[in-house]
Amino acid sequence: MTWLALRSAAFARVPAATTCRSGARFYSGATTGAGRVSDPLRILFCGSDNFSCAALTALTAEGKRNPELIESLEVVVRPSKPSGRGMKNVREVPLKTLAQQLSLPIHVRDTFTKWQPPSDFNLIIAVSFGLFVPPRLLKMAKYGGLNVHPSLLPDFRGPAPLQHTLLQGRTHTGITLQTLDHKDFDHGDILAQTPLPGIPIPENCSTQQLLDIVTPPAAEMLVDGLHRGLHVPPHVNVGWKQSTGGFMEDSFGAPPHAPKITNHDRWIAWSKWTADEIATRQRVLGGVWSSAISQTTGTEKRVKLGRVDSVPLEDMPEHIKQFNRRLREYRKDRTIADDASPEDDKKVKSVNWIQGTQDGCWKVLQRAFFEHEDGRSILIPLVEGDKVLKVSTMIVEGSAERTAVSAIKSFAVVGDDYNNGFTGRRSEFTLVPF
Repeated sequence: MTWLALRSAAFARVPAATTCRSGARFYSGATTGAGRVSDPLRILFCGSDNFSCAALTALTAEGKRNPELIESLEVVVRPSKPSGRGMKNVREVPLKTLAQQLSLPIHVRDTFTKWQPPSDFNLIIAVSFGLFVPPRLLKMAKYGGLNVHPSLLPDFRGPAPLQHTLLQGRTHTGITLQTLDHKDFDHGDILAQTPLPGIPIPENCSTQQLLDIVTPPAAEMLVDGLHRGLHVPPHVNVGWKQSTGGFMEDSFGAPPHAPKITNHDRWIAWSKWTADEIATRQRVLGGVWSSAISQTTGTEKRVKLGRVDSVPLEDMPEHIKQFNRRLREYRKDRTIADDASPEDDKKVKSVNWIQGTQDGCWKVLQRAFFEHEDGRSILIPLVEGDKVLKVSTMIVEGSAERTAVSAIKSFAVVGDDYNNGFTGRRSEFTLVPF
C-alpha cells in the first residue's frame, strides 16, 4: 500500500467535527465555536506572485462586502530584481502592480530588520512571500500570522511545492491554511486543509496548469478561514500528522521537502536520467539544458532542449533497438557486441556533452543520437529506462530556437569516431577540475 493510500486510511479515523461534510466546504477545518469573535481585521499582506495576487484580490473584495470583517489592507512586497540575459531587465513584482491598481498602501522591503510598520495592524498574512516574518512582528499583531500553502502540509514544505509535487509524480495535491511559525517556514498550526485524497492532478500537467487549478480554492480557503474565525486563538490543528498521532511520519520517514528550484535541477544528468525524467523536468521546470563541445570551434556552448517527448523503444526502427542493446551491454561489462553492420554505424552520430560531478569536477560524456525520419527531430537512446528521448527543437547559446537536426549539426561527431569511443581507443570521459 502506498504512503498516500495509508495516509488516506489514517484520515478516515479523524473525528467528524474536523472533516469535510457532503455539501459543505471542500476542505477540513476546525468547527467555529462560541466565543470565536474577531475584531475588524487590519491586515498587513505580504506576497509576490500571481498565487498571492489571487489571495489579495479575494481579501479586497471581501473587505468591500464585509468591512466589519476586514477593515483595512496594506501590502508588503520585496524589491524588483534584474533578470534575463545580462541582468538588464527589471520585472515588476506582480503583487505590487495589483496593489497599485487597487490603491492600497505599499511597503517595499527586502528585510524586516529594524523596520517599524507605519500603521497599526492586527493580522499578518504572507502568501508566496519568500521572506521570513520575524517573531517581533508576529507578536505585534493580535492574531499573529496566516499563510496559504499549495500542498498537503507537512508534505512539500518549502518554496517550490508545485514543482516537486509534479516531479515526484503525485496524482493529487491540496491546500493548507496555517499559522505563521515563529521559528521556521511551513511549521505552523494547520487550521484548514484539503481532505484526502486531495485535488486530482491531470496527466502530463505543467506547473502553470497546476497553479491555475489550486489558486482559486486557495484564495477561497483563506477568506472562509477568516469568516470562521480560524485566526482567533486558541488554534485547533487539523493536519494529518496530528490526526494520526504522527504514525505516518514515524513509519515512512520525514515528508518530502520542496526546496527552491535552481539551474542545477535543469542540468541533464545523461548517465542517470531516463527519457521520461528528462521530458518530465522539461514539462515541469522548462529550460532543461546541458553544455556541449562544438566540433567546429572546440568551444563549450549551452544547449537548451525545446520540445521533447519520450518514445517507447519498442516503437523504434530495428537499428536503434540494436544500438540500444549494444549500449546496455557496454555499460554492463565495458564490452561491445560486434554484430552491428557498417551500414548501421554510419547512421550513428554523437555529441560530447558536459556533465558535472559531485566531487567538484566535470566529465565529457559521449552520447549517440539518430536523425528522425521527419528530418527535424533527433532520437537519443539512453541507458536507463525503456524509452528513447525525442528532441524536436533546441536552443543553442546565442541563437534562436531551431529544429534539433539543425541546432545539433555543429556538435555532431559522425560514425567511426563514436565507435572508437566505445571500444576504448578514446576515453569515455575526461575529468577536469572546475
